[in-house]
Amino acid sequence: MRAQISILKNISGVLLLATLTLAMILPVKLMTIVLLFILILLASVTCRLSRQIITDLSPLLALLVLGLLFAWDHELYNIFKDIWYVGKAVLFLILGYVLMTHIRDIRLLFRVIVMAGLITSVYRILQFVFDPELLKISFIEMRRVIGSGNFNTVLALAVLYTCRVNRIVLFSKRADFLIAVTAMAALISSYSRTYWVSFFIMVLISGNYLSLRRPRRLMLLSLAAAGLVAIFLLDSPDKLDPENMSFIEKVTYSFKEVDIRNQIDYMDRNINWRGYEAFRGIMTYSKGTVPELLLGQGFGTLVDLGFYIPLGGYRIRYIPILHNGYVYILLKTGVLGILIYVYLFLTLSGRGRRLVRQSRDPLLRAGGRLITGLSFVFLLTTLVMAGLFSKEELLSATIFLGALLALTPDFIGKTSRSFPASAKGAEAI
Repeated sequence: MRAQISILKNISGVLLLATLTLAMILPVKLMTIVLLFILILLASVTCRLSRQIITDLSPLLALLVLGLLFAWDHELYNIFKDIWYVGKAVLFLILGYVLMTHIRDIRLLFRVIVMAGLITSVYRILQFVFDPELLKISFIEMRRVIGSGNFNTVLALAVLYTCRVNRIVLFSKRADFLIAVTAMAALISSYSRTYWVSFFIMVLISGNYLSLRRPRRLMLLSLAAAGLVAIFLLDSPDKLDPENMSFIEKVTYSFKEVDIRNQIDYMDRNINWRGYEAFRGIMTYSKGTVPELLLGQGFGTLVDLGFYIPLGGYRIRYIPILHNGYVYILLKTGVLGILIYVYLFLTLSGRGRRLVRQSRDPLLRAGGRLITGLSFVFLLTTLVMAGLFSKEELLSATIFLGALLALTPDFIGKTSRSFPASAKGAEAI
């Protein structure tokens, strides 16, 4: 029996590592099919979903039901698109949970996440080694050529920092440090505002910098954040050249870029696209009836952009999803859908905090802080890249969150039985 558990543990660890790394190169639709097959395979091997994970996912299931209420008069293809956007989030969360029930080792889970981040980071750095010309072009052109990297890098750094705070060594002190340096180099080269903000959120929560028990530190951070916001608003240029702007200009322009308002000028629409499409989404939502304002217009609802744009080799005017995930949820599932979505992550955040309070195991405490950090990352990224419903950007974060949800308070006090390898090990740095 122990041999069978050990084999399942190793296979599940390899599957998780392969999933996180292959997501860099495989199309998300193909990945969804592959992951569904893996989930069915694993679920057939002594796996049973707990009541807790079903409770955790019930808000997402409620969103699926809510989205279908007024979907009957929309095209079937567009309805299935929205079901896929929401349904794959459920799939990835369950997959992470099922993998963790077979891995049964928190330390191994963290090592897999860090290794996936290391592979991603090395791949990113090698792109510059094999093509040094990338260093001579603008970051806009560079991102067109090689993209902005992968969220695995952020997760690796977040796990390493959280382990450091909780005095946990994953590999060795030197190896952990070298991996962190490599991942940081890849993060710097990503030129991604979302990745940087997500990393800082994880650092603030893992380092307990936002604790109400430390009011002086919290006040200093609040003043620093207010100062940065003021700088962004005051120093933000009125216009940007999308082909010749610097990364700093892009960062300072962030608030204006997501400002929900109409854009008449073509150049303004191009630069402030997120804000413009959200504006069109709000316009579509406001035309609904009172029940639709409360419960949404249903899956399959499209947003009229007002003009045709080239996308994926086609010219389209009506789009099914928006960068602003809150407007997307509002349009499809109404005000009730927004409340359900926010409730989901506030509940998960509370779960993470309880895990930290009730456990003495450093690995479980680290897991609790990562649950809370990821919950707030999803709440933030929903504003700019659809969050949990993004096509592929947060696939790895969704799977990792699902794995962490296996670390419920039910396991506290019986860690050595449920996660045998992690009971031994919180080696101090």
